[in-house]
Amino acid sequence: MTTSEQYRARIRVLGLTPIGRDSAGKYQFHRARGGRVYPIRDPEDLTDAEREETIEYYERQFSLE
Repeated sequence: MTTSEQYRARIRVLGLTPIGRDSAGKYQFHRARGGRVYPIRDPEDLTDAEREETIEYYERQFSLE
């Protein structure tokens, strides 16, 4: 499994479902279980460290809700 696939899988584990992309293709929009929509950078545009930072950010976000 590539790091991009791992990133996508970890996003899904958080309960975020992909629903589309922006016109420039840099962001993927994901809907959370509560209905809120989050723009998340495309993993192909991120370094491994940025991917990990993004995942950690959303893990903290959802632990506060």
